[in-house]
Amino acid sequence: NSERTFSIQGRTFSHIVDPRTGWPVAQTLSATVLAESAATADVLATICSVLSPDESVLLVESIPRAACLIVTANGQRHASASWPGERLSALPSFPGETVASVQPAGVATSTTESRSRETGHEMVVDFEIRRSEDDRRYRRPYVAVWVEDKDGYPVKTLSLFLMTNDPGPRWHRDLRRWYSDEQVRNLAEGSDLIATVSKPTRNPGKYSVNWDGRDNAGKLIAPGEYTLLIEAAREHGTYQLMKHKFQFGGKSFEETLKGNVEIGSAKVKYEQRGN
Repeated sequence: NSERTFSIQGRTFSHIVDPRTGWPVAQTLSATVLAESAATADVLATICSVLSPDESVLLVESIPRAACLIVTANGQRHASASWPGERLSALPSFPGETVASVQPAGVATSTTESRSRETGHEMVVDFEIRRSEDDRRYRRPYVAVWVEDKDGYPVKTLSLFLMTNDPGPRWHRDLRRWYSDEQVRNLAEGSDLIATVSKPTRNPGKYSVNWDGRDNAGKLIAPGEYTLLIEAAREHGTYQLMKHKFQFGGKSFEETLKGNVEIGSAKVKYEQRGN
């Protein structure tokens, strides 16, 4: 989940503005949406952050194979009739389904918290997309964050920023390592992560993703050695790949990774509850 907020005189404000008032939204703590595509889930989650909970539920229930959970600032929960309750470990529940969460107040989503409580594992990856000195030729980079097992198989894509509309797809392969991994994974699993997981490219700034230790199919991975990878490729820029090996199921740790011209800084924190 990426978080984008503004701090003014010590107060945190959402990056989402209610067009009816011109003010950042404040009534919604989190909006989590299930839908058949990443684009649909993303749009609905943003809309649900602006509308009232009742309006949000009515909207989502009018869309086939969509569901939502809204948590208001006072802690009240509003779910659509098709929301699968607290069985979040079972998501996604149908082929191609994706989850999008928006946190207007810049706090962690109930989805992430519930899933990490269920598995007993949580990894948080914070990274910063660096601003280029040459603003005239600047293009927002493609960025992928994922986890490979010891054999190099991509068990989970955590974040994927790229263009899916023309002419964007011609440059997907510029994410050399992730794209190569994805061809292998697609053959093995038969699902298109670009269609279901990707989000639009992002402006320079700080971003954060969370992982509960589940693979692309929603199953908890086995203990052992894995590698976290952060890859960035930018038109008129450079190609960069960051790697960090870790033991899943081992001791909790926190590491700062060496930055580069595209990803200025990165930090990974892993916790195993009870360890």
